[in-house]
Amino acid sequence: MSKKPSSSRKLRLESLEERRMLAVFTVDDDFSANNVAARHYTTIQAAVDAATAGDKIKVRAGTYAENVVVNKQLTIKGADASLANYRNPAKASIVDPVNNTATGGLGVAFDLLADGIKIEGFTIGEFDSNTDPDGTIGIRTSASHAGYKIKDNVIEKNTIGIYLNTSSSSMTTPARTTVKDNVIRDNKLTPTNTGSSLTANAGNGVFSDQGLRNVKIKENRFTGANTAASIKVVAASGDTTSLRSGIDIEDNKFSDVTGAGIYFEKVVDSFIDDNDLTNIALSGIQLNGGNQRVMIKHNELKNPGSQNLFGIILSNDASAGTNQNNVIKKNQITTAGSTGLVIRDSTSNTIERNRITGNPNATLQFATQGNGISLENADGNTLLRNNVKNNARHGIYIDGNSTGNTLTKNTSKNNSKGVGGAFDYNDSTTGGTGPSNTQNTYQKNKGGTQNVTGLIAKFI
Repeated sequence: MSKKPSSSRKLRLESLEERRMLAVFTVDDDFSANNVAARHYTTIQAAVDAATAGDKIKVRAGTYAENVVVNKQLTIKGADASLANYRNPAKASIVDPVNNTATGGLGVAFDLLADGIKIEGFTIGEFDSNTDPDGTIGIRTSASHAGYKIKDNVIEKNTIGIYLNTSSSSMTTPARTTVKDNVIRDNKLTPTNTGSSLTANAGNGVFSDQGLRNVKIKENRFTGANTAASIKVVAASGDTTSLRSGIDIEDNKFSDVTGAGIYFEKVVDSFIDDNDLTNIALSGIQLNGGNQRVMIKHNELKNPGSQNLFGIILSNDASAGTNQNNVIKKNQITTAGSTGLVIRDSTSNTIERNRITGNPNATLQFATQGNGISLENADGNTLLRNNVKNNARHGIYIDGNSTGNTLTKNTSKNNSKGVGGAFDYNDSTTGGTGPSNTQNTYQKNKGGTQNVTGLIAKFI
């Protein structure tokens, strides 16, 4: 028999959690004055200062000459940043960083200093004559926070478009930061103050050197004079603790860029997927030292290397360490410029199922230029099922310092289009146990010409 409740037992009331309705603030440069009761403000900074974490700020069309510091989790939304209207203050919300007059103080349009801040729908750039001599940054994120959302903005005419850093402790994975659907272009403003901290990194569309984890950069458009690189992720000088991992660069379009496309140093466990890079003046994609387990796949590169650089290159020009265990897979490189794909000073990488069609009219200054795939001081790499044709010099070139590489089921044909005496396969190593005493392994490769016997299993 169950026990009856005691008549003396008292009912206990739980205290209710305090709830607050999230507020919406409106900013309009045409308001005559701030109206606190109506949550109407004439500047973005005044609205930020009045708001509480979780609130939303709507910024109407107009021009806002401000350096906005956002130190709480807010959604800040502009009126319209479509390319049809982005410079029209009657339709777009334009934020122009101002000269703070302090030597060493940067003009930063949005300085984000809390987790989960959203910036959406703005035109951000240096458009007036009040240029900060130390340079300007469109959006700067703090390396102490994460979960930023930067979406649907036009960011141009800054020294650095987005200075993107996140918390990077190895103890926990930070919230995902997303940079999506922005137009990032012509970020080339050079500081006139020669001591500016931005001088060395001027000309980057997206730049990171303070740590970057769990970030997606997706469906953006990079174009014009991002004169250094459209996306550049590196470690600051002397930095041995911050991490650069979980970076996914996906479905972006890069076109007519006067600098490089994507540049990594000391990045691990990341992806460069499904990007379209057309007419990139410098190298399209470069892993320049210390990169591990980066997957580069399904990218399309057209007309890269107009300044005699490369479509995709692994190198260690920055002396940041060997690139190893990276995968370059199913990319298409058309009109390769200098050389389509270069593996230099790098070991144990996989190059698989890439299609590389070269430019027979390339301007060639060095023996390593004009190749489809070039291995230079590169050991222990795997080349599998690549299709290489119509390059100016060699289809697949291996220099005398590249050993222990394995080439399996590649097809290389109709190369040597611009230089006599070149081959579909050229292996310059000697003194080994491979075909004709080379120091590399060849299995079931197809082609037409070779510099020594045994590199081709089936002639086509």
